[in-house]
Amino acid sequence: MSSPKKPEPPTMPELIHRSEASQAEVDRRLATHAHSERKQRAVNDTTPQRISTMLEELVFTQERLLDLQIEQTRLLQAILQAVSERRG
Repeated sequence: MSSPKKPEPPTMPELIHRSEASQAEVDRRLATHAHSERKQRAVNDTTPQRISTMLEELVFTQERLLDLQIEQTRLLQAILQAVSERRG
């Protein structure tokens, strides 16, 4: 029987010499690295809680898509009405 895979420690970001980069650049690089780490942990996380969160995000995205499609239909109807009134 195999034991569960132990999580690997996060990789450290590339060293930055303060004389070579501004504080804003240092902050940007660290933020990018932190974002990448969070993204990778999210990909590796398959717990029920994570799956539930992803399903909630999917439902929200589908609701937003439906809202956009409804608005698109409304705008197309208004355009068609305006065009038909110009012809008549």
